[in-house]
Amino acid sequence: MGIAPLLLAGALLQTPAPTSAPFELELPDGYPAFQRADLPDGPAWVSLRETPPAQFELRHFLLAAPGARADLVAANLRRERWEPLMRGFGSEIKPWEGRWAGLAAAGHRIDYVYQDRSQTIVQRLIVEDDHLVIGTWEGDRRSAAAAEQALDSFVLPASWRPDKAPQFDEQRGLGPTADPLPPIGHFAVAIDATDPSWEQVGFTIEFTPADGRDPSDAQWRLPDGAVVDEATPTRVRYRLSFVDEEGKLLPRAGITPGPSCLAGLAPGWLALPASLASADGRYAAPAVSLTVRSVPHLTALSDVRTARTFLEEQIRVTEFERRRGGGAWPIFALGYYQFEAVDERRVAIRRSAESPSPERPIRLLDTLTKTGVQLWSSAQPEWSVMTFPGAGDAVLGSVLVLDEGNRWLRDPLDAEWIDGSRRAGLARKLGYFWFGRQLAGRGHGAVFLEASLSEYAAWRLLEASGATRDAKAMQRLWIEAEQSAGPLPRPLSLMPREDLAGARRLMTRGALVWKAIEDRAGRATLDRILEERLARGGDWTTEDLRSALEASTDREWGDWFRQHVYGRALP
Repeated sequence: MGIAPLLLAGALLQTPAPTSAPFELELPDGYPAFQRADLPDGPAWVSLRETPPAQFELRHFLLAAPGARADLVAANLRRERWEPLMRGFGSEIKPWEGRWAGLAAAGHRIDYVYQDRSQTIVQRLIVEDDHLVIGTWEGDRRSAAAAEQALDSFVLPASWRPDKAPQFDEQRGLGPTADPLPPIGHFAVAIDATDPSWEQVGFTIEFTPADGRDPSDAQWRLPDGAVVDEATPTRVRYRLSFVDEEGKLLPRAGITPGPSCLAGLAPGWLALPASLASADGRYAAPAVSLTVRSVPHLTALSDVRTARTFLEEQIRVTEFERRRGGGAWPIFALGYYQFEAVDERRVAIRRSAESPSPERPIRLLDTLTKTGVQLWSSAQPEWSVMTFPGAGDAVLGSVLVLDEGNRWLRDPLDAEWIDGSRRAGLARKLGYFWFGRQLAGRGHGAVFLEASLSEYAAWRLLEASGATRDAKAMQRLWIEAEQSAGPLPRPLSLMPREDLAGARRLMTRGALVWKAIEDRAGRATLDRILEERLARGGDWTTEDLRSALEASTDREWGDWFRQHVYGRALP
């Protein structure tokens, strides 16, 4: 077809079914009607002109979270897709901002040369709440003006626009997920990881239901890709493979495999009795007794203590202490670990990890922990550290899991990290250790009680421990991010958890709201409330927070919460 860099050339490899496009766009002469092409990442609407070759394409995506900015999405497309793709084509990429379909939009024009032919790509995009619309044209540069005029005629269909978000959260941070989940019982879980290639890992669950919670049938909610060997109402055996058809290691079901290492740090690997799910498909974490069988040279770890380890016919068997139900979900890791003690803190480091000097970051975590206990005396002081490659950082029970690729135990504390220094990053992990794990949120406002509060807590830790520069930088980040971000796309308590991987308004706006609560209630009062809730542990709701504030300050907080927690107003 003669257009090598064509962004969505995959659409031309299929025979799209002729279907009426949901939008309006006045095509220039010579272009056929739009047809739908089903691509791996969703449908595209394509109009391909054969001679001279050119095409229009319109696409609509649902984003994981609202609040992205069109200009930042366009800049990311240029950096991650177009600039690498256009190397060697003598290209010039010009950013564009303006109005498209009556809305604020961004995009770019890309001029390049292919086989001595001057070509152009014009791309426009709109972000509205959690909807992304992208329009692209590519063809001969002499036709670019007509193509831009055609793109300007685009009429955005109602089906590609979000429903109007509410101004206020009328459920006040509660909703169905605020109802406590009943216990389901006890799982005796045995993991057979004796095949170090990870081609077959076996799981056996012996289930003892809680009183009054007998499962009605032998149906289990199984992990993705599980092969079942046996299933009864109280027992299930299944296998998972972590090797694809080409022999490459394949993460699945919350488990990350690696050479001589394996970790299940998310609960997706655990089968659950289907009939005991709540009406909306949720479960309370069961009580768990975990046993891991592995080859002798690998060590099994979890976030609860090891009860005993022994060899059985050249198989290493590790039994862990019983985990209570209703709290954290079970985790495990296997690897060739060595153990170090830094100021009485236990650090499990894989022998192949590049972490020769853990003392400085571990001592910082220890200092921040002591600071946190001074601020909130009920804060849990006990934790340990475990490294693992490729699974991401996580705070799981009493274990801080540090991804080896993130170099936490290697790089200087002043080195840059996401939204600040590595010192600030470690403070954030401790903030979530207390306000997220020791004390969790409940209801759809839970993330405000976890991610937003842990960000505020990290700032307090930095400030109180003498890391003044980091504390000021963190607070400046919140303010500057909110000044440039525009209106909150929906009430703060209705922002989804996926925002944390996107615009991060729960971190910036959320932390500013917590700082405003401190200013209105007084720091000592807020600290006393947090200390009391940490002492109780378990979980709480935004309404529990409001009630505690009213009881402690003799002030009415209902309207304030409606504006700033259950609404969109910046304090």
